[in-house]
Amino acid sequence: MHLPRPDGDTQESQARSRGRGLAMLSLVNALGSSGGGEMCHEQVFNYEAVATANGSTRVQVSTVFQDLHQGDGTYLHTQTNVVFNQDGHPRYLDEYSEQGTPEDDRFIERDYADPTFSDLVTEQRTRDANGHLVARITYRYLPGTRLQHEEGHWLLEEPRVLTTTRTYNDRGLLASTTNPLGQTTWYDYDTAGHRTQITDPLGHTTHTDYTPAGQVLRETDPRGAVTLFSYDPISQTLQHRTDALGHTTSYRYDDRQRLVAEEDALGHTTRYAYNDRDQLVAVTNPLGATTRFEYDAYGRQVATIDALGRRTERRYAPNFGQMTAQVDPLGFVTSYTYDGAGRVIAVTDPRGGQTRTHYDARGRAAVTIDPLGATQVMSYDAMGRPIQTTNALSYTTHRAYDSLGRLVVVTDTLGAATSSTYDDAGRLVAHTDPRGATIQYTYDADGRLMATTDATQATTSYEYNAAGQRTAVTDPLGFVTRSEYDLAGRLIATTDAAGATTRYRYDAVATWWR
Repeated sequence: MHLPRPDGDTQESQARSRGRGLAMLSLVNALGSSGGGEMCHEQVFNYEAVATANGSTRVQVSTVFQDLHQGDGTYLHTQTNVVFNQDGHPRYLDEYSEQGTPEDDRFIERDYADPTFSDLVTEQRTRDANGHLVARITYRYLPGTRLQHEEGHWLLEEPRVLTTTRTYNDRGLLASTTNPLGQTTWYDYDTAGHRTQITDPLGHTTHTDYTPAGQVLRETDPRGAVTLFSYDPISQTLQHRTDALGHTTSYRYDDRQRLVAEEDALGHTTRYAYNDRDQLVAVTNPLGATTRFEYDAYGRQVATIDALGRRTERRYAPNFGQMTAQVDPLGFVTSYTYDGAGRVIAVTDPRGGQTRTHYDARGRAAVTIDPLGATQVMSYDAMGRPIQTTNALSYTTHRAYDSLGRLVVVTDTLGAATSSTYDDAGRLVAHTDPRGATIQYTYDADGRLMATTDATQATTSYEYNAAGQRTAVTDPLGFVTRSEYDLAGRLIATTDAAGATTRYRYDAVATWWR
């Protein structure tokens, strides 16, 4: 059976039995491309009659996703296999490529809770192509499917256990989250279940009030600064927003609830216009300058005309909507060519220079050739991370990652290495250059940078207000630069180490300084 698609391609659906109660349904579509390549994508769904707690039934036992695409005359095959348990939930996932190396393969196993909650994953294990366990994440739940405890074990270079714990209130709403460093964030709610308060690990509180309809009515930040919102009683659209200094922005809508005007605190108005398809066709700023937009029959933006009449165009392929060219206001054209998998394989600049990209079997950029013929070659590890780059002069850069996927070492072609170290919250805590000089970073419980210490033990420290804005910087000699902010969060003064102060003044919407 062939099913027509809106873009003109054809999708073929096939169903057939395979004995022993097993049935297979596959969906196949052949795709064309402006790049001259071909791609065949197949999804195969296998079903089987199995005995379950509810009796014999027809359940999905596996799914196979296959991509066969042609690029530069070579056919590449990638495949993902998913195997389901008897309750119909994914049990195994295996990804591999016929053109890839064994290191490209990845295998994921999942365990589930009892059949009552069989969609809840209790453990997920990741193995490499040789079957070695490289990561394990375990999950524990409270009654009602609420995730309580998440613990990750990474087993490559160094064993690590990172635990995130969650607690819930008696209504099943998230009450707290504790990260791997033991830092806890707390949450409170109103009777309708809206989150009204967030308290960070340092005790700073953000409070939110709501209307009976559940819209935000008032926001109070940790400094006590209040932002107010008001709504139309019928359409429930936002009508006014008033900041902590009393400056109000107003919004107006048409009868289709489209925003047509935005007026700032000084009465300056920005206007918006739409076509019958609800697409934005014009924006007029408070000075009367208008930017216009044009669209094709598929709803794609094909042109932008600025207030001076300068036109920028975008051209698209008929099938997938891929952009094939951009034309700037002077008529210069940049064009794009794609392969059968929809990937950019060539970019041609207005002077005719072409940058070409070749991909490996898993769709990663493997070779890039610039308009002068200079080549850059890239290779990746099993997780798809770039591990080696070689430029046209044969200079090679190597990258290494820790078991959590963080970049830890970069080694240049001369063997000089730069390394990075992270804490359990994923924050950079040390950076060492090829000479062995190390810069250290420390943070507070909210993740804000508190100090940097260089290789000579010279330290620069930082201070913040409750809203997280930096209020002071103390250099290694003890000289302090301070900053002040208004309740709207705008910088109003800076005082340097010599005591000289620069003040900034604002009107309701704009800035001027002295």
